[in-house]
Amino acid sequence: MRRSLLLWAVMLLATKRQQLEHFGNTVTPAAQEDNFMFTPTRLTQKQTYALNTAILLNIQNDQIVTFSSSAAMVKTLRYHLQHKRPDSQESKYWFRSLFGILSTKLADPRTSTQAPRFGIDIVLDAIANKTIKFLSIYDRAYRVYHLATDDVTAYNQSTSEIHQMTAQAIIKMKEILPPLPLASRAMYFPTLCRGIVKELPKEESELFFALVGHQVDVFKIGPQSNDILGRIKYEAAIIGFTHWFAENRPWVLLDLLSFWVQVLL
Repeated sequence: MRRSLLLWAVMLLATKRQQLEHFGNTVTPAAQEDNFMFTPTRLTQKQTYALNTAILLNIQNDQIVTFSSSAAMVKTLRYHLQHKRPDSQESKYWFRSLFGILSTKLADPRTSTQAPRFGIDIVLDAIANKTIKFLSIYDRAYRVYHLATDDVTAYNQSTSEIHQMTAQAIIKMKEILPPLPLASRAMYFPTLCRGIVKELPKEESELFFALVGHQVDVFKIGPQSNDILGRIKYEAAIIGFTHWFAENRPWVLLDLLSFWVQVLL
């Protein structure tokens, strides 16, 4: 069921109201006549971002978020994506694409007569023109994904396309996997949250995309043409998908790759 932030907040208030009504029925008549006065407190900017982050953490991948100000949402998402806490890691996969779209939308048109050229776009063009060489396709995809992810100040339309495909693959994969316990396993058991290798030789790279890449291919979220740039972005999105696998379901990823490819750290 899809819910906006507003509906989520209303439901939370309704729950609190029910709790207060229940409490009111258990106290003495004299206590029920007590009056309380609460003075609103203006939150600092940091407290506001922290509150917004708490709300974003409770939005699942099948829900939506609404906002009235793109500029304010960009600031909130930037804070959320840069915030380092174990239980926020998965939620970042849902919001990276939105942040890239809004960042592109809010780019100041007065600074240039043309769209700004970000580092990732320059690198993508160089890769497409075969100016840059890599050890393997896995090596290339890993570097492109992290170029699109690590520096949130450089997010743009290209990074958004990569992160959108990553999020779509994760959502579809979660639909066919048994649900995890409600508590975050990575939060309480950090050793279960794994990383992946930065490089694979050519032979293992081909096996990796034949196994993990095939699983993503089944979801039909990739480019439907022979566009080289689209293919490079798609392969980078598969690396993002693999990162999520390693962080949340490493045992499933290990079973998928079997003994053919060693990806988990």
